[in-house]
Amino acid sequence: MRLIERIRSKMRSMRRRIIVAVSTLFISASLLSSIWIYFEIKHEVNELFDAELVQQARVLDGLLAVALAQQSADSLRQQPRWLKHAQQLAHPYENKLAFRVETASGDLLLSSDGIPAPAELPFQPGFSQFAVDGDYWYAFGMANAAHDFRVVVMQEDSFRGELRIDLAVDTLVPIVVLLPFVLWACRWLVNYFFYHFSRVATHLRDRRSDDYSPIQQLDNSDEVGAVVNAVNSYLSRTEQAFVRERRFSADAAHELRTPLAALKAQLQQLQPSNAAEGKAVAAALLSTQRLIDLVQQLLVLARAEQTQRQFQRFNLAALTRESLASYYANFELAGLQLVADVPQHCQIESDAQAWRLMLSNLLDNALKYAERDSTVTVTLRKTTRRGDLDGYQLVVNNQVDNAAEIDADRVFDRFYRGRQLDRPGSGLGMSIVANIAKQLAVTIEFRLQDQQVQVMLNG
Repeated sequence: MRLIERIRSKMRSMRRRIIVAVSTLFISASLLSSIWIYFEIKHEVNELFDAELVQQARVLDGLLAVALAQQSADSLRQQPRWLKHAQQLAHPYENKLAFRVETASGDLLLSSDGIPAPAELPFQPGFSQFAVDGDYWYAFGMANAAHDFRVVVMQEDSFRGELRIDLAVDTLVPIVVLLPFVLWACRWLVNYFFYHFSRVATHLRDRRSDDYSPIQQLDNSDEVGAVVNAVNSYLSRTEQAFVRERRFSADAAHELRTPLAALKAQLQQLQPSNAAEGKAVAAALLSTQRLIDLVQQLLVLARAEQTQRQFQRFNLAALTRESLASYYANFELAGLQLVADVPQHCQIESDAQAWRLMLSNLLDNALKYAERDSTVTVTLRKTTRRGDLDGYQLVVNNQVDNAAEIDADRVFDRFYRGRQLDRPGSGLGMSIVANIAKQLAVTIEFRLQDQQVQVMLNG
């Protein structure tokens, strides 16, 4: 079963299916043609040797007619049997040929050595086949009515069989020898023509997530062109849909900013007459501020999705220290300790502005949800170097007091805040980080262990 499953998994590739199908078809065609060639050779060899039997019988008939005209049949019977006293055969195949001459009544006149007597093997005119002592023979019989005798000429099947096999082998050996080369050429050609599809797949895989530009035609074949045109059409429709969505989000957020700011100003000017009214006004101000923060985050998200990233080399370590420096005071006011472990240099090629936005959202998230009087640690490590650029791992670690309420699978969803609705925020910060990380081809990972939360960025 395991072998069958492995074969099935291999055969999911269309390329392998074509190679196997073409190879099977070629091998089957070669096998059928080999069988057809063998039987055609067998037929032609039999035709050739049957004609030779007829010719031998006619020659022998003519010679005997002349001999009988010069002497009687009785004197002819006195001749020793042919090959009876031969000391050595002139050719190895000589004993595979035989003849017999008899009278019309069946009396033996003359024969080669070892041939069956007329009583054992009766005369049959024309072509016949029979077995003698396990050997298969072909025979041709011809009667001479003018001189009252009959001639039988015989030929052993092995005589013909060797020639049939030699001819078949000589014909089939080139096919068998060339078969591996033909199969290899078939595999190479299929891989060569499918290479253009692989190029299209690689081109799409290596693209940035925000790149919707059309794919250039990589090959002039109709099949590849049809796939490229279909993908380009899909990219165009997808880009238009994203543009409409982002434009709507940005326009809606922009239009909401002004009335929300006006509402906040009006609420701040209210003068409550008692404690209950003051409490209601404070709650309204808090809700309005949350709406303003949400609109601001929606604008940030829309701009992050619309921005065309500008990749350049910069020192990620210096940028990280710069971002941390602007947050030390906020962490201190919140009763949190911000600890950094950042090297002097970490040279990468990416979008510096996007990294500032990611770090800002990560630090805002830690500032809002970290347990009070705890430590938030930001660590930047250099990993495997790629040429003159550094691999890196950035880790933001903080402690929370409600780890059981966090759904790790939904942390990067938009508007997800868990059960921490009493904390300020919109639930878009981690979604913005995940979106930018995807655009920058940065791997993001969220870990939750005991009371510790870790967000890791790897590149």
